[in-house]
Amino acid sequence: MTQPLLEVKNISVEFKTRRGALKAVDDLSIDVQPGEILGLVGESGAGKSMMGAAILGLIDPPGRLSKGEIWFKGQRIDQNPETLRGCEISMIFQDPLVSLNPLKKIGDQLVETILRHKKMSRAQAIDRARKGLIEVGIDPERLNAYPHTFSGGMRQRVVIALALAPASAWLAAFASPTPLPPPRPPAHTHRHLPPAPLPLAAASAPPAPCAPPGPPHSPRTGLLLELFAPYRPSYPTADA
Repeated sequence: MTQPLLEVKNISVEFKTRRGALKAVDDLSIDVQPGEILGLVGESGAGKSMMGAAILGLIDPPGRLSKGEIWFKGQRIDQNPETLRGCEISMIFQDPLVSLNPLKKIGDQLVETILRHKKMSRAQAIDRARKGLIEVGIDPERLNAYPHTFSGGMRQRVVIALALAPASAWLAAFASPTPLPPPRPPAHTHRHLPPAPLPLAAASAPPAPCAPPGPPHSPRTGLLLELFAPYRPSYPTADA
């Protein structure tokens, strides 16, 4: 049997309060095989995000990993997760507004992330950053744009590119509360044509009755934490 890429063994996360210890995660165990996608679904406050934070060592005091072990590629990592954070394990955070530095261009943030975890020249990092934007459906010419110039969905794509930039072996992704928008076509394909005039018969015809209401909108997926490894999204590129 193939050794799991990630093993979470009976972990518990607790927070010390004046009324005693509050358990956010209680005796949780999961295994993730190479190439496997694992989705965790639960109501708000069930501990999905807390489990992802525990794997990367992102739990701040007074919270702590009070019990259990976390293994990655056969090595225990819960005692020093910062050695693998970014280079081997990446996180796609849910809110791009707090994940991106509003004072820095997205290209600078991508290049900084790549150079921190990979040994390469700045020119190579810039080329990799451009390819990363293409991979998530963003025009690479926007490398020098600031986060506020993007829509919310496009900022989510930038955050995905940041997580994929170091080519980590394992990703933890908080499912987005809103769907990603389709990528915009290249600028040269935009054509602004005047609307065609209606035929006289159609213009004078009585309006058609309203269509019956369709099914209700699907609920948002903000309560889903997906853990997967390794995975590359198949978003259409600007050249498609």
